[in-house]
Amino acid sequence: MRKLFLILLVLFSSSGWANKIYLSPSGNDGNAGTIGSPKKTLVAAWAVVSAGDTIYMRGGTHAYDNMQYLQLRNGTSGHRINIWGYPGETAVITRSASYAVVNGVDQDLIYCEGDYLYWKDLEIANFIQKPGETAYPAMRFGFTNNSIFENLNYHDNAAGLSIRGASSNN
Repeated sequence: MRKLFLILLVLFSSSGWANKIYLSPSGNDGNAGTIGSPKKTLVAAWAVVSAGDTIYMRGGTHAYDNMQYLQLRNGTSGHRINIWGYPGETAVITRSASYAVVNGVDQDLIYCEGDYLYWKDLEIANFIQKPGETAYPAMRFGFTNNSIFENLNYHDNAAGLSIRGASSNN
């Protein structure tokens, strides 16, 4: 009986049980995050993501009204947190028309801290500096280690992608 319990425990804790969380430009943060009922923002997905999970961003323009502030989540060496464009679709992350950069508030489009992250197949674009705004990056990482950034189409932003703080092995 003990042996059966251990086998079941190993099976249920394997990476095969990792969650997939879907985001769509037409989603709603109150949704479950399934492919048929996607969430809208990275913040909503980040609130429920764990090591080994994948956030899939569906195709279209993800225009955010405020900074996507992503903290307090880490992957592990064997189970990264994946933030990926959905295969075969182009997910574009940008600011909405109502996004306002105010010094000290909503400065970056995405600010992220975490270890063992994997960002892949995304377009981050058009976070341009408007008159009177300070130029901030569309994506800024602080205190991130052992992360992978692959096939990111980063263009027409006010400042370059930035990795700062005690960050290494990226």
